[in-house]
Amino acid sequence: MLEVQKARQRALVRALETGEMVEMNFIHQIQTVEGLVPCFGRSEEACDRISCRWYEECMALLNTTIATATPFGQQAVI
Repeated sequence: MLEVQKARQRALVRALETGEMVEMNFIHQIQTVEGLVPCFGRSEEACDRISCRWYEECMALLNTTIATATPFGQQAVI
């Protein structure tokens, strides 16, 4: 499972691309109350929980690329 910080970066990039901000903490709280693993946005591969109410948005985040600055002006993709 992806680290929370990287998941938040991915959500921020997606928000910049679409103009829609995802409230990950709120969704994680709901998942916990519902007895689920608070995994929204943290998947590193395709998820099999297709009945999850956030499945489509989560998979959209999975396909969001985070570019970070590296030394010498190149970009690395995470």
